[in-house]
Amino acid sequence: MAHPPETIDHATLARLVEAGVVRGVDVIAHLGGWSIMVKFGMTERMLAAKRGTIRSFRKFETLVAYLRPLGIVHMNVNAANFEQTSFKSSRVRPDASERMRRIMGKQK
Repeated sequence: MAHPPETIDHATLARLVEAGVVRGVDVIAHLGGWSIMVKFGMTERMLAAKRGTIRSFRKFETLVAYLRPLGIVHMNVNAANFEQTSFKSSRVRPDASERMRRIMGKQK
């Protein structure tokens, strides 16, 4: 069974960049988006979302807009799993829809 990759959060990434120890960033396409692999020292970590899962960017432009203010302007892109059609899929979130229904029901 595969183990989930280890992750780092935004604050850690910012500190690593500030310290000048980031040696590379890989941008990896996957079904429905792009993820970021940060390389520092002999370590590689995936960027995590606030909830601890691997952060996924639906648009490449959004990912670049996230990295540039950190000072990361050079990256390696792995588009092997890129599929144009997968990015056009619906963004339906049944869990979020149900949560909003419960919240709105409590306000009435």
